[in-house]
Amino acid sequence: MTKTVFIAAAEPYSGKSLVSLGLINMLLRKTPKVGYFKPIINFEPAEKKDAHIETIIGHFGLPITYDGAYAYTRADAMHLVETDTQGEIIDTIIHKFKALEEHYDFIVVEGSDFLGAGTAFEFDANISIAKNLGAPAILMISGEAKTTNQIVNAALTMLRSFEGREVPVLAIIVNKMPPSEADTVRELLGGNCRRVSS
Repeated sequence: MTKTVFIAAAEPYSGKSLVSLGLINMLLRKTPKVGYFKPIINFEPAEKKDAHIETIIGHFGLPITYDGAYAYTRADAMHLVETDTQGEIIDTIIHKFKALEEHYDFIVVEGSDFLGAGTAFEFDANISIAKNLGAPAILMISGEAKTTNQIVNAALTMLRSFEGREVPVLAIIVNKMPPSEADTVRELLGGNCRRVSS
């Protein structure tokens, strides 16, 4: 039985935090032991706290420390990549995840935010993290300022990237898209996707 899910996006402001909030709210109706983990955050905590972590822990009163809810800042992760020690990133993330897993029946894992340089690294890292945690993924696509074909191409590219690395995809959610386009997107995706939400 799946005990975790990885919420991933390929660009900023795609709606990951909203989906995380909704999913945790739903899960808490079934079990009080729901955890939250965001492996890579944008800022050093001493400078600026991650709004997603603070919002989710505070809103639901989750008994998780801020330090326990993440593994690396973006700068620290990028430094490890530049010094060719990126294997340490996955090892540390798995270690911190396992520490949470001991105390929770289900953990929602939220991917990185794609703010600033290093987006190619982040996309690949998110797939690697989901795979190493054994977490199926929910993929977030932003439909803002995109044509229907661009939305479909973005969804298929992301779907194939995750499934090509053997990460099961539970759903694709397209955010910021006119509801009138939802049926067209579902039709164009056809058999390539089991579920598309908008």
